[in-house]
Amino acid sequence: DGQDLLVDYSVSVSRQGEFVADRITWSNRLGLKSLPLAIYFNYTLDDRRLESGDDPGNLETEEVHLVGIQLDHEGLSALIEHERVQQKLSPPTRTTRAEASYTGHWGPRLTYTVGGHIEKLSYRDAAAFDLEPGEEFQDSCGAYATLSVKLSRRTLLRLEADYTSSRGQDNDRLGRIGAVFEWKIGDLDFSVEGRHSEFKQESNAGTEDILLFNLSRRF
Repeated sequence: DGQDLLVDYSVSVSRQGEFVADRITWSNRLGLKSLPLAIYFNYTLDDRRLESGDDPGNLETEEVHLVGIQLDHEGLSALIEHERVQQKLSPPTRTTRAEASYTGHWGPRLTYTVGGHIEKLSYRDAAAFDLEPGEEFQDSCGAYATLSVKLSRRTLLRLEADYTSSRGQDNDRLGRIGAVFEWKIGDLDFSVEGRHSEFKQESNAGTEDILLFNLSRRF
């Protein structure tokens, strides 16, 4: 638990002009002894300024404030974050996100993990950056699950499924389900993976099936 402060200063010269780049990164994390909680704050400033010569038109200044709280307790992990990004060349944003996952065991051979996330992003000053109605935000959510079965000392079967969806500036959906079989033979590791995906992006939709084989040797 503590804080870090990094400051970087550089001067770049080109044929067209000279600009200065300042970068400051500060992070602070506070852990609570009585509770499995941690509160953290991150600050980043990346400032590029023209000193002389022609302006290339791509010198960005970005300032990021992020605050969050994280929980880790007996297989359960969760966090909530709020982030503000101030920029000159791109729309400033505000983002709130939450993530959670849980890992548990069913006996000595079965391990499972379930989790999900949700994120809400909004663009400020949307009109100044010519964003159309419906493009001034981006919402996304997703969930996943994994089940690992130890068939023997050398073989493992893993079942996986996940789904993500977003709407706003980008609209898409993706769902995947698959299985992985792993087998250790002496110094050799063999695996076979099969996956089926269904996706939709704006007006396009489709499916994809993948089968992968891998053989490697440990030295």
